[in-house]
Amino acid sequence: MIFNGVIRSGGTPEALVQFGAESGTLRVGQRGGSTTDYRTTDYRTTDYRTTPLLPAGWSVASIDVQNGRLTLRQGKQAVTAEL
Repeated sequence: MIFNGVIRSGGTPEALVQFGAESGTLRVGQRGGSTTDYRTTDYRTTDYRTTPLLPAGWSVASIDVQNGRLTLRQGKQAVTAEL
């Protein structure tokens, strides 16, 4: 994963990342895994917190916009990336 930056969108911190062929933003609480096409899926059963921008098993623990930090967690292991 490549950590490119941080922004605050509507008061919500987001991290700009690239993972494989995918690029976009991450928010706190999102988990790694594949997403499903919302146009063909029952919205009541779709978990919009999963993202292809993280490896499976990892989640976004925190995003510090002021200091340019992204912290990811897998179980008890935490990894922080800094700009």
